[in-house]
Amino acid sequence: MYLKRHLVVCAFKKGLVWGLCFPFVPFAAFVYYVVDWKNVWRPLLISVVGVVFLFGGAFISPSFRKAIEEAKQQQLQQGAMYSSS
Repeated sequence: MYLKRHLVVCAFKKGLVWGLCFPFVPFAAFVYYVVDWKNVWRPLLISVVGVVFLFGGAFISPSFRKAIEEAKQQQLQQGAMYSSS
């Protein structure tokens, strides 16, 4: 959350239009990242690494793996039910 705010502040420092487009216009953030790469690469990299750790932690969680396996089993059962009728 802090890094997202930091990126919004960087966008406002670049200009009022960038600051307003960053949170409200779809894909404007991605364009801003390319345009102002020199100033946003570090907070963006930290954000991406944080998301990787978040999902990595979820995938190694036993309860998450159990939920995935149960969902797969349920899909297989539903698929078998539809193919036999």
